[in-house]
Amino acid sequence: MKIQMSESLLRQIQILKMIPRSPRWTTATKIKEGLENRGFDVTIRTIQRNLDQLSGKYPLLTEVDEEDGISYRWSWDVGAEILNIPAMDHQTALTFCMMEQYLSQMLPHQTLQLLEPHFRNAKQVLEELSKSKLRTWPHKIRVITPGIPMLSPKIDSHVIENVYQSLYEEKKLRVEYLNRGENAPKTQELNPLGIVFLGKLVYLVCTMWNYDDIAQLPLSRIKSAILLEQSCKKPKGFNLDTHIETEKFNMLYNEEDLVIKLKVDRYTSEHFLETPLSKNQEVTKMDENTFVVTATVKDTGRLRWWIQGYGPYVEVLEPVSLRTELKETAEKVLELYKY
Repeated sequence: MKIQMSESLLRQIQILKMIPRSPRWTTATKIKEGLENRGFDVTIRTIQRNLDQLSGKYPLLTEVDEEDGISYRWSWDVGAEILNIPAMDHQTALTFCMMEQYLSQMLPHQTLQLLEPHFRNAKQVLEELSKSKLRTWPHKIRVITPGIPMLSPKIDSHVIENVYQSLYEEKKLRVEYLNRGENAPKTQELNPLGIVFLGKLVYLVCTMWNYDDIAQLPLSRIKSAILLEQSCKKPKGFNLDTHIETEKFNMLYNEEDLVIKLKVDRYTSEHFLETPLSKNQEVTKMDENTFVVTATVKDTGRLRWWIQGYGPYVEVLEPVSLRTELKETAEKVLELYKY
């Protein structure tokens, strides 16, 4: 049976949904615009009256708007419980719990704080499932990331908020950016194009001023960020996925792919059989304990780091240029440990 709601009740539900959580704020004027976009015909005075009524029943905060010093702006208390309409179902709650467990490995602390009310509510939903197998599911899944665990760099919460807002609105940013090795930040005008998470680091992909050259700036080095009114200048044909694949994130050495031949032992060959390097990979047996792996791969810096990570268990046979390069690197490493 479909329940009919009064327009007043529907309007108040929409108002509650449009109020952000502190430290973000909204105003009656912005709420009026949102309501009108949803088909409501309402005055500012009615909205203000509804806000006053709702603040008596819900943990809403209000203060004088900084822009005009007269009107008020509103937000949910940072610790307020999530108002679930409709209620969070069990599968959604499970998803949020898994997100909290694994997003914490890649998202800045300030971003996770914005999601904290949803995580807390998800835990409460799962706690109610005393007999459900879903309740214990988060304790049965673990993801181990390769490499040494490192702490995330500190990123200013206002920087994150303005960077995300600029990406959403496709507006320019004015930032104070500290280059590596320098003591004082410099003012830069940026055209944000995308965000890339690389391990613990968060990069803003952008262009500077009116240039078309694409840069990758760690958010941790942006000391302040101001959202501008001008629209972003986007390079023609830019695609974030293509940029990641072909530019600095992947450290592409050459556009042409490499056909590599690697000599490995029996134990190491099992890794390649389980997780092939490419679709055309071939593993050929030379003797009982020696195998040759042949595959077509991208010629990148990451390829070199990956091969070096195997140490003496992977020998590059071809191409000769890559073999020579890694041989020279190995000799330099040996010189470091000579004494």
